[in-house]
Amino acid sequence: MGKLTNLNPAAPIADTDIPAAIARDTEVTAAVAAHTAAADPHAQYLRFKKIEFTTGSAQGSVTTTTHGLTQSKIAAFSAMIRIDLSNSAGFVPLIAPGGLAGIPGYNYSVNLDAGNIFCRLAAGDSANILNRPIVVTIFYLS
Repeated sequence: MGKLTNLNPAAPIADTDIPAAIARDTEVTAAVAAHTAAADPHAQYLRFKKIEFTTGSAQGSVTTTTHGLTQSKIAAFSAMIRIDLSNSAGFVPLIAPGGLAGIPGYNYSVNLDAGNIFCRLAAGDSANILNRPIVVTIFYLS
């Protein structure tokens, strides 16, 4: 058995009573202060940015908007076009490449480059997704 410690001693617990592996108040205070003082203490974590815009008004059109991120920091992205399904809102998910190529009238693709997002509606096969809201979610490292 290990050492038994009286948790309700007559005198306060001294620093020598605390095992060496446990952080002291001064160490915890210093670590918290350093964390809160950092400009972005969670910079290494994955973040996301949601961007909404509208698809083109004609089949075969390309709609472009900026994303404002550094391309090398982008880990992944997804896109969905909001459609009306018999008076209830729904999403058409992006199935790459070519959107929903197997369903007539819903064919589209989304691409990113160094500064922009491109939504391309398929010529002759995107009649059901004209002038519709599109939501692009980009996952990136800051």
